[in-house]
Amino acid sequence: MRQTDIQISDRAHQQLLEHALTHAPEECCGLLLRSHANAPLVYHTYEELTNAASNRTHTFLLEPNQLIDLVYRYPKSMWDILFVHSHPLTPPTLSATDIQGLALSARLFNGIFIVSLQHGSEHPSYACYEL
Repeated sequence: MRQTDIQISDRAHQQLLEHALTHAPEECCGLLLRSHANAPLVYHTYEELTNAASNRTHTFLLEPNQLIDLVYRYPKSMWDILFVHSHPLTPPTLSATDIQGLALSARLFNGIFIVSLQHGSEHPSYACYEL
């Protein structure tokens, strides 16, 4: 997996940051979406997902019913979808645990976007990886 740059609308950025801050010190999950019908191709929509992991402080688990809903609402032929999750206390580096958490659902997503709150809410950092 390689790191890549993306563009996010101000509204979607604010929503994902608020979601991460609300759930800290636990990891949150969500989606960044961009429609193929809109130009320029900016990720313009953020959707919150449930982190169903028993230990949300160190990992995430996607709720199966939400995944089924995603397949029908956002077909990959019409949408680019990034899986988003937060690292409340660590850098936005893709970990083996992150890769394992997406093992069964990676085909649904174009990439993974990580927001890190390691340096506080005033200085979040980000990384995006292609899947």
